[in-house]
This record gives sequence, C-alpha cells and structure tokens, in this order.
Amino acid sequence: MAFSLHNDIRNDNCSVINAKVSAGSIALFPVLQMYTSGGVKLWEAALKVPVFSPPTNGAMQMDIDAPGLESSVLLDGEVSYFVMRDRNGIAKITGKPKSISSDGTGDINLSTTFLESGDFIRITSITYITGNAPV
Repeated sequence: MAFSLHNDIRNDNCSVINAKVSAGSIALFPVLQMYTSGGVKLWEAALKVPVFSPPTNGAMQMDIDAPGLESSVLLDGEVSYFVMRDRNGIAKITGKPKSISSDGTGDINLSTTFLESGDFIRITSITYITGNAPV
C-alpha cells in the first residue's frame, strides 16, 4: 500500500520550495531559463518575488501578470531543459519542456521546442504540484 501525504504537509513542502526559489540577495529577481542539451542558454525571464502564490491542496501557481511571463529568444536552438534559479543564481528547480504538438506532457509545454532568435516566448501559467497532490 502506498502512503499518502496530508494537505498540510504538501502545503508546507510547497512553502519551503517557494521560499528557496525566491531567496537570495545578489540579483533583484529569480529567473527562469531555457537551455540546449549542450548548456547554451536560449531564453531567460525574470520572476516575481515570491515566485509562487500561497499553496492550496499541495499545489501552487506561479504569480504571473498578464499578458504572461514574456521575453525574447537569445539564440536559435532546440530546448532540452529549463532551470529556475534563485536570486543568487543557484538552480532550484529543473525540468524538461515538450512541444504541445508532440504529446504535451512536459514540465513546461511550448508550442515548439525549437526556438529562433528574436522570437518571443510567453508563459501564461506554471503550476508546481508536490508529492501525492491531486492533479
């Protein structure tokens, strides 16, 4: 039988993660960055502090103003992974984006994972879900 975490524990986990991603003092804002498999940075956008809204039922939404988290692509390339860094530049969350035209099951879903210099990426929502949280 698998164990299950209660909501208060899942919410506490989310709060700790939010505090860690929002922490630091070197830069004004944490960042979300996208990279090629070779580690070349293709895209970066500044995040708010705190990064996420307060958790509910083990999940939290990134605090994004309309029209979305938006920035231009730096270089042409295929996105292999993304990194969310705190204000000291330390990686706190990593994941793999996927194209919604493939299967749309990435940690971040993009219209395409091939980015072209000068194009804009707009992310309108990000949800972090901690262990055993309902989807």
